[in-house]
Amino acid sequence: MSKVHGSLGGLFFSFSALLVTVFLASVFLASAAEQPGTNFSTATELAEGDYSFFLDVGDLHFFKVRLERGETLIVTLRMPVREDFDIVLLGPARDLLERGIKPAGLTERIGVLASESGYYYIVVTAFGRSSGTYTLTIDILKPSAETVTRTETVISSTTVTETQYMVHTVTVTVERMVTLTEAVEREVESIPWSMLGLIAVALAIIYAGFSFSRPQGRVGQASGLPE
Repeated sequence: MSKVHGSLGGLFFSFSALLVTVFLASVFLASAAEQPGTNFSTATELAEGDYSFFLDVGDLHFFKVRLERGETLIVTLRMPVREDFDIVLLGPARDLLERGIKPAGLTERIGVLASESGYYYIVVTAFGRSSGTYTLTIDILKPSAETVTRTETVISSTTVTETQYMVHTVTVTVERMVTLTEAVEREVESIPWSMLGLIAVALAIIYAGFSFSRPQGRVGQASGLPE
């Protein structure tokens, strides 16, 4: 029975020692990972999240965040009420992009839209004789829509339709019936008026002579009067 208790005690001790070792190792690694850099070469890489660091008088803390083109980085710095900390944001070429220099105790918030992929640097510094623990919050916003620029060569066929216009010449012949009245001159053989007058006079004389030459007795008999 004593051997069983001894075995259990040894196992518990070994397990406890293992937990302590793992805890200390995690604390050490976490502390080592969260130690701020002192220059660009030793800048500590940060991901999204909240971080707390102690800043002493005259210290500079260097951090870096990996961004892809189109992503937006927002950095928030919270400090003690009576302390004055400043923050600077630089691009991959270490050029100044944004900085926050608000009065003591006010929260600083700066951001940048990544125009190119790479590391963007954050530098925290104390103004004057300020020192203390500050909180750094890292937010990375993904682009709402990915814009893809693509150049395509499109070969299109062009169909040419030839339209032929047929010109028809229509000849219209208009027939008109024209009635021509031809004046025909006829030559009438003229008889002299003097000749006609003579003939008429002759006929009148003949007719008068014939009337007087008729017998008178026949006139009385026909009328029935006494002689």
